[in-house]
Amino acid sequence: MNFPAKLSKGDQIRVISPARSIKFIRSISSDIPILSQKKIESLGLYVTYGKNSEGSSNSDTTSIKSRLQDLEEAFLDPDVKAIISTIGGYNCGELLNFINYDIIRKNPKIFIGYSNITSLQNALLKKAELVTYYGINFFDFAEKKNFELSYNSIKDVLFKEEAYILRSSEFWSNDYWAVNQINRDFKKSNGLKVLREGSAKGSILGGNIDTLVMLNQKYILNLEGEILFLETADRKMKNHSKFFREMLFAISQFDGFYGLKGIVFGRFQSSLGITTEAITDALDKIGLYVPTIMNADFGHTNPKNIFPIGGYAAIDANINNPEIKIINH
Repeated sequence: MNFPAKLSKGDQIRVISPARSIKFIRSISSDIPILSQKKIESLGLYVTYGKNSEGSSNSDTTSIKSRLQDLEEAFLDPDVKAIISTIGGYNCGELLNFINYDIIRKNPKIFIGYSNITSLQNALLKKAELVTYYGINFFDFAEKKNFELSYNSIKDVLFKEEAYILRSSEFWSNDYWAVNQINRDFKKSNGLKVLREGSAKGSILGGNIDTLVMLNQKYILNLEGEILFLETADRKMKNHSKFFREMLFAISQFDGFYGLKGIVFGRFQSSLGITTEAITDALDKIGLYVPTIMNADFGHTNPKNIFPIGGYAAIDANINNPEIKIINH
């Protein structure tokens, strides 16, 4: 696997829109792009934008050709040291059949995103052997409150080589902060929760399960011997808990699923109604009995840890003191 070089102050980070665009996030609040850029610059980085990252005049995205151009130009530009997606959405997978993966393989660099960007990240790992970083988009940098954990995780992962522990938040939220940054709804965190005890080491695969279940097997590595990190997003369904169970069953059909070493679930939005009992029952019915931890701070709640897809982790699912350690990133 290709682990890209870490960042240093003064490095350039390129914003591209493989799914929805800057136009879309500006439609939520015109301040978001400005706030995000300033937060990234506070890390000592220099922000530039793909030619097509803004989006077209009649859509919140652009053509496949335009998005591919921005992706490949970012990897080819020697001055660009990291690439970050604008936001997720629904259409990142449209790019996968058309990417020149040789460009990525020959020019490895940091690529960051999450949610629908899961499809691109797993494809880059499978087709270009590039380790990418899951957990935050350009959009998320605009959050004003309770961002410290996210900010520190960025520094741990993107600027340092040392192993690190995934932090647990003291307070978390799943409110729509982009609309109202003042009146926030923060909930007290109870930390990680162990569903099945044990310990495991393995490479990390996964991301957003909603996107993974739509991914062709040719774009995801065999799950044998891996640790699967999974999270989901509120799709405004009447019973998301049942839908999540169905997605777990779909993932169980992936090559190597029954050779998994462990599973880590991101924190679930409270609106989903996904209980520990429902997950345990689904895993029982699937017939998978591996160390399993939930309520890790990544995915569609805030704050967010960043972790490497293709990196190496050790999980200790000890009911009294669970821990998730990222060893190689």
